[in-house]
Amino acid sequence: MKLSHLAALSFSLATLNCMAQTEPQQLGIEEKAVLDMAALACKQDQQAAVGAIALRDKGKTKEELSKPLPPRGPDNNRLAKLMYEILDDIYGYPEIKEFPYYVFRSEMCFRSAQGLSNPSGFPVIARKALECQTTHGAAQSHELINCIRGVVIKGIGK
Repeated sequence: MKLSHLAALSFSLATLNCMAQTEPQQLGIEEKAVLDMAALACKQDQQAAVGAIALRDKGKTKEELSKPLPPRGPDNNRLAKLMYEILDDIYGYPEIKEFPYYVFRSEMCFRSAQGLSNPSGFPVIARKALECQTTHGAAQSHELINCIRGVVIKGIGK
């Protein structure tokens, strides 16, 4: 991904965070437009999660997937921080399947884009998310989506 795309994504997320703290009507836009922008910005998180799990499931090691990333550090850009977090999650919890983790990442991103709080990370809700996966299966279903969304919301103490 080119730097200009990263800059655009960072700008989009910053804009969404600002917009989330303002009523959509005050900005002269519809709430649907805010959600559409969040969906576009969160696509990168979703693709990164799905791609990393696919590579993990094909036998790639965490070290192999980390190699092209810059060294981990506080000055990493958003994408590098996201990738390290995803790798920690999916290798720390190898039993998590693609769709349940996709739902988790999507929910975290959408909530952030709307200015809502999130659990501090997957480890906080992993046990409950895995229970959702066991109960509802790993395939796409409304029950699984609602279960993981509920776990994310409960993970912040609400």
